[in-house]
Amino acid sequence: MGTFRTIKKIVSSTTKYVDDLNKTVQGTDYLEQGHDFERHVISLFNKQYFTLVHWTSDVSRKHEGIQAESDKAPDLRMRYNPTREEFYVECKFRSGLTPEGKLKWVSSDYSLNKYQRYAETPFLCCSGTRW
Repeated sequence: MGTFRTIKKIVSSTTKYVDDLNKTVQGTDYLEQGHDFERHVISLFNKQYFTLVHWTSDVSRKHEGIQAESDKAPDLRMRYNPTREEFYVECKFRSGLTPEGKLKWVSSDYSLNKYQRYAETPFLCCSGTRW
């Protein structure tokens, strides 16, 4: 299926993008780096074959105590146009690895558990880190 070939291309392209991003983001705010990474991941999907259905805004972080239900969703909801199949994409950009050399994907069990409500829909995670 074309979806998996595209995902393979995204992984390869994301590796180069993270290398380039590491060279240009020294001192840039982490939230902005995350948004830059999301924009890059979106750019990897050929518009002829994929449609961006939803992009979570993360605006709730700006308003303490007020959280939109939609901000709990994965970052992106995409549609593969030939089959109309939809899937989620979660983009995780981290400032570095843990002291053990691992990428910390979520900060708590709650963060991981919140994605379980989307288990019925295919889910792709694109991760990047500064070196």
